[in-house]
Amino acid sequence: MSASQLHIILPVYNEGRSIHDLLAAYARLLPGLGLSHRVLVIDDCSQDDSPYWIDRAAREFSALNLECLRHEPNQGLHGVLNTGLGRLAGRLGPDDLLVTMDGDNTHNPFLIKDMLQKIQQGADIVIASRYCEGSRIHGLTRGRRILSYVAGLLYRLRWRLPGVKDYTCLFRMYRGSAVLPLLQEAGPAFLREQGFTCSSELLRRLAGPDTVCVEVPMILRYANKVGASNMRVLRTVLKTLRMLGKK
Repeated sequence: MSASQLHIILPVYNEGRSIHDLLAAYARLLPGLGLSHRVLVIDDCSQDDSPYWIDRAAREFSALNLECLRHEPNQGLHGVLNTGLGRLAGRLGPDDLLVTMDGDNTHNPFLIKDMLQKIQQGADIVIASRYCEGSRIHGLTRGRRILSYVAGLLYRLRWRLPGVKDYTCLFRMYRGSAVLPLLQEAGPAFLREQGFTCSSELLRRLAGPDTVCVEVPMILRYANKVGASNMRVLRTVLKTLRMLGKK
């Protein structure tokens, strides 16, 4: 399988220097992949110095095909993903690839090399998983780890998607042909779940009965995030339970 173009969506909300450091890693990674690329950074009305660091990265890493958008007002992660998917409508081809990941530099973009290999072997969706052999998590509190594990267990029991253990990590690679059916639906509200649960909704809506999902182990380095977490834990738990209760 030869990809035509790699599209990357990076949500940003109060990430500070973290987004600059992530884009610096992409500037080192992308030239060696042999793929044309497009990096879409969506600033969701950050109240810190994130816009400065995004602008600085755009100046410093001119080789990146970088597009920057800013929301006014804040729309949440589901709004960012809807904006990103909307920008792909009419642009994404069946042989293109889409990568989504957090913009806080806790995910290592060099894992994209392993994801590409899985796509070339026939996968439609590749998930950077915290629950594969070889995965590691650094910098999360014990309480957050327990909540993450329990949420993952509930998803697995309820949805039972073959090949999937990690339903909530946003760092994924999708084959264009798996995304196109969603883009062909009436927009711009491709995703309906509010908050962080929309990342799970995206996975479920793209993982059809014939979709091949695989996972690769990920090392999550939470200490790389400069600012505080944007997740409201209790609210996310309640929304997760509500979503899992739907048919």
